[in-house]
Amino acid sequence: MSEKVKLKKEYVRLKQLGKEKEASEVLRKIWNFNKENSEEEIIVKPLKLEKLIPQEKIILTKKSKFKKIKDLSKLKGIGKETVKDINSLYSNLEDLIKDLKNNKRIPLRNDVSVKLKKEFI
Repeated sequence: MSEKVKLKKEYVRLKQLGKEKEASEVLRKIWNFNKENSEEEIIVKPLKLEKLIPQEKIILTKKSKFKKIKDLSKLKGIGKETVKDINSLYSNLEDLIKDLKNNKRIPLRNDVSVKLKKEFI
């Protein structure tokens, strides 16, 4: 495994543990890692979080009681038929959350859309 891959795994582990300061240092090393440099020579430059972790992954770091679209039936007013409709529109929960956050029109009843927005936004 290359040094850069090890650094990326270390960054993700530190982010999950909530150690922001250490994670930012590792991220700085990742972005400045140059194949020509030896493992000891790392140049320090400004860092950008968005390029390492896609926005969809950041959305999922929020703690939610829903892991799959099928779990939405736990909400009052959303039954099996509505879950089937949502499942036919969206392949996974992340896409639904992304559309809700971007205020895209969800082709469902208004009350269902409002409940979903209240839950995820």
